Amino acid sequence: MNNLGRSIRDFFRWWGSELAFLVPEPLKLIFNEDKGEFIIHPEGDFIRIVYVLNGKEEEIGVFELNELGKAEYIAFAENDIRSEQSDFVIRLSAQDAIEKIIFLPPAAAEGDLQQVVSYEIDKLTPFRTEQVYFAARRLNERDSEHQIKVQLVIAPREKLDTVCKELRGWGLTPSVADFSGAPNNFKKDYEIYNLLPEWARAQDHMLAQVANYAVYGLLLILFIAALAVPVWREARAVEQLKDQISIVGKEASQVQNLRNEIEQRQEKTARLLAKKTSSASIVEMLEKLSKLIANDTWLKHLRYSDGKLQIQGQSPTASSLISVLEGADIFNSVRFVSPVTQDRRTGLERFQISAEIAKGEKNASPTR
Repeated sequence: MNNLGRSIRDFFRWWGSELAFLVPEPLKLIFNEDKGEFIIHPEGDFIRIVYVLNGKEEEIGVFELNELGKAEYIAFAENDIRSEQSDFVIRLSAQDAIEKIIFLPPAAAEGDLQQVVSYEIDKLTPFRTEQVYFAARRLNERDSEHQIKVQLVIAPREKLDTVCKELRGWGLTPSVADFSGAPNNFKKDYEIYNLLPEWARAQDHMLAQVANYAVYGLLLILFIAALAVPVWREARAVEQLKDQISIVGKEASQVQNLRNEIEQRQEKTARLLAKKTSSASIVEMLEKLSKLIANDTWLKHLRYSDGKLQIQGQSPTASSLISVLEGADIFNSVRFVSPVTQDRRTGLERFQISAEIAKGEKNASPTR
């Protein structure tokens, strides 16, 4: 993205945040969709993936950078819709990247800051420009009238290239790479830095750019709507007063409407009760599972949806879990979703099992 496009984006982002308080709450709920990020932490021959949403972290797992790790990740991605909706971020540790604060003349910020810094890499660091990937962004603080404060983040190319090539083979394209010592704040920062080389980045398509500007246009429309809403509400209040006067002569119609509404709610309640009694309760399922799983086996992930259960964890003898779970009446079609592997650090077997929850009749209290 060129400097003009970045400036336009940052302006609308700031303007939208300043005007957000004017937008009615119902409209905020419609157009505000929280989206988290999958943070990839390279750790030697492994990568650790953590899902972050609104400051809360969820450990996804540790995957080896080989075919086995690829298979485990693909199995996870196929069963977690968040992998299709969220961005992936490579976050380098202090062993693979460094941060440095530098000071430049104000004139440096008026041009291409990245290009200016590229000429100074040899002087500012012990590396040559062709040995590293780097990103620079101006900080708000000013050291003096004659200098600006710039954050410079540097990473050796070899490490980042290796991780990016491996992840590309997994069908995974990160959108950003940053440093754990100076992580991007994707919710608050108007401008984020990115260490990813151009060849490893997802390509911006014209359709995506059009969609971005459409969002900005929608933001403008919402702002105008926020100004018009108070006038519309006053007009609506007058119409409601007129409607209330006419309602006095339509009591019979109101009674019929209320009767229809009561019948609809009764039908809805009956459907909910039927659905509730058609399968085993979650409490019963969890109780059975806790009794069947031995103390030397632990779970790190459990998902229950539409009568199907998925569990992930580690056990000394993962293969025996199939027969243990099949021995309970509540579990059917118990099988491994992915191959059983051994964790080199703990010596335990990693497993991922799915099962169907058996349907059964439950006694429901009659509604009164």
